[in-house]
Amino acid sequence: MDRLPDPLRDALRRVPDQDPPGDLAPAVLARIAPRRPSLAGRLRDLLLSPRTLSFRPAVAGLACAALLAVFGLGYRLGGLQAPAPAPVAGLDPEARYYLGRSLLAAERPAEALPHLEAAARKAPGKAEYLHWLGVAYWAAGQPDKEREAYLAEAEAAPSLVEPYLALGHSSLEAGRFDEAMAYYDKVLARDPQRREALYNRALALNRLGRREDEERAWKRYLDTRPGGRWAVQAAAHLNGLGDFTYSSHQLGARTLVLRRMAFDPAGRVAPGSVSSLEQVAGVLANNPALLLHVVVYVQDDADLAKRQAREIRAQLLRLAPGVSPGRIDLSWFGVAETVSVSGVEHSLGQSVRFIGLPDTVHRKGVTT
Repeated sequence: MDRLPDPLRDALRRVPDQDPPGDLAPAVLARIAPRRPSLAGRLRDLLLSPRTLSFRPAVAGLACAALLAVFGLGYRLGGLQAPAPAPVAGLDPEARYYLGRSLLAAERPAEALPHLEAAARKAPGKAEYLHWLGVAYWAAGQPDKEREAYLAEAEAAPSLVEPYLALGHSSLEAGRFDEAMAYYDKVLARDPQRREALYNRALALNRLGRREDEERAWKRYLDTRPGGRWAVQAAAHLNGLGDFTYSSHQLGARTLVLRRMAFDPAGRVAPGSVSSLEQVAGVLANNPALLLHVVVYVQDDADLAKRQAREIRAQLLRLAPGVSPGRIDLSWFGVAETVSVSGVEHSLGQSVRFIGLPDTVHRKGVTT
């Protein structure tokens, strides 16, 4: 702290005194890029996750010292009294940038803005400064200036996808759905598996009422990102459109989003469905207290449903050799499965349902 310029040290002492997150300094040094899992979480996930920095030891030391000062050192250094306001106009752009980031993290965007504006003005074309200036404008409720900052960032660093992703989020939040999709398409042209762009593009199509395009977009997302909380939401959107290519299965505390099981005419599992069974087998192997119930429906053909059920159990036992056959119960029905989504009933002529229950639940015994 003593090595910091006097104006910056004095300014940092006036930032609210808070406990530092334990992973803050490693996060700065690791140069973790910002993530945007949702519009609602933009500040939460962005403010404490610095973008890729032009990494020099002196700059990293300044960043760590400034941010840690914000989150815990403050007035505790030497028991000093809060100093009188000190001028910060003489600070260099980097110092103003880190001070602005610190004030943003302290949820004081109005105070952060002058510093980030000064940093961007004194270092024109610095993409990192422009990006965080856009974030500050968003936090301050100034969407037009937010957009200008991201556009300037895109011009300064045309190879980056982050400004286009941010512009997509901003447009989506403003209800300009066609515009949002255009920005997300720019992101996906460079990074076809970018999760946020895939998901929010489908969401924009939902808002536009373009059901067929939306259906394809949700499947594209799930083909790329079948795991995690967003996948559960994407599958729910897809099922709401009457498409059950993917659906959620509850296995104890875990929710798995699985692609619809496919079989050959003899009832054997198709190669494309083995990956779904691998996920189920993994949950079984990692949770010895879980009892799995496999329910198979084949309209007008109970014998085929029975063969498919037995084939699934055989494959699961092959994939998880330590699992006892008694932990996998089977049921089969020669009728379609009826699924209700948002009050609308759907009839699935062929389907498989995986249900995981704790082993303490009454076991009916294995159906053979």
